[in-house]
Amino acid sequence: MSEPVLVGMADGVRTLTLNRPESLNALTVEAAGVLADHLEEAAADPRTRSVVITGAGPAFSAGGDIGFLRELPDMEPGRIREIVYGNFQRLPRLIRAMDKPIIAAVNGAAVGAGCEIAVACDFRIASERARFGEVWMNLGCVPAMGGMFLLPRFVGLAKATEL
Repeated sequence: MSEPVLVGMADGVRTLTLNRPESLNALTVEAAGVLADHLEEAAADPRTRSVVITGAGPAFSAGGDIGFLRELPDMEPGRIREIVYGNFQRLPRLIRAMDKPIIAAVNGAAVGAGCEIAVACDFRIASERARFGEVWMNLGCVPAMGGMFLLPRFVGLAKATEL
């Protein structure tokens, strides 16, 4: 199995590439944890002056992995809390707390958790193919990674509601 996140470093810029292109970089629990670990490493590394998060293939991130999302209804509440707070919410907390600029290089779909990661970054650079969507309502969920708070502040309430 390939690495869920690739790490590159050039001229003080650490690039973290979500590396599950066959699933449009959907986030598994493992991938979210690995990305968070790499963010912690970047924060602690004095050689890293900035971080770029991007996705391999045609998408930034299609959000949560569908296999994981299908398992959620049968999970114990404590396990859900552990996963959501320990893995997925760890990402925006690390991004927002980092004292180095973090750029989301959005090359395609940034949906659900993928959109929330992009929104949490300091800057978003979007290709012409970039698409953003908060699709949590379709899953019967509220945005669990800070999007309800951050998105309206960046794009206004009307556009955030549309997204």
